[in-house]
Amino acid sequence: VVGAMLLRWIPAVALIAGAASDDVVGWRADEVPSPFDQQLACRLPRPGRLCDPDGVLTEGGRQRVADVLEAIRAAAAVECPDGERGFDVGAAVVRQMHPAEIGAGSKREAAERFAEELGRHWAVGDAGCENGVLLFLSIGDRVAYAKTAARSRSVLTDSRAARVFDSAKPLLREERYDEALLQIALEVHDALQDSPDDGSGGWITAAIVAVIVLCALRDQIALALVALLRCLLMPAARLLD
Repeated sequence: VVGAMLLRWIPAVALIAGAASDDVVGWRADEVPSPFDQQLACRLPRPGRLCDPDGVLTEGGRQRVADVLEAIRAAAAVECPDGERGFDVGAAVVRQMHPAEIGAGSKREAAERFAEELGRHWAVGDAGCENGVLLFLSIGDRVAYAKTAARSRSVLTDSRAARVFDSAKPLLREERYDEALLQIALEVHDALQDSPDDGSGGWITAAIVAVIVLCALRDQIALALVALLRCLLMPAARLLD
């Protein structure tokens, strides 16, 4: 039910820029607010699917990731008892887990428990659909975990989830968290919307990024159109260059 891996991208003593060491306590899973009804605590302007209670991402970075998660939800891809639904992806990024969450076990095990509890608390996924995904990243603990329901796991397999996280390592090492989380969200989008052998995923990713660019530059239409063409003509792997 999982695709998890440790992400050794920063020194063990490193903290997120601007955070004092005596401020770092860590989160318990049952204390992380829900972006669905506690959006302000998650640093969102409206209800969404991403919670960043420590402000790891910038305001713009959070919005771009949140837009991708909403795009995943809006795309009907799963047959449910009451009709087609999109995959339901929730994401949480925290500075670090509370030491009590780790206890005597490993951080990997703690991340698995954390993600599973968050998924239940947030009620990610639709009843009878098995379409939920919970992405969890703890920056200070250098661990990431993807909790997937059965239908979601058939396309976002454990090995593919591991590759998604692994591909973000260079950005995370450089503390480029906005770009790292956006890349993870886009690759999860491709995994959930396309079959593993479908070559169209890069074009879908480019289209989503183009929409995000248009929204960000709606007051500068000419520049937005240039950005749109650039997104559509470059390979998806270069969108974060």
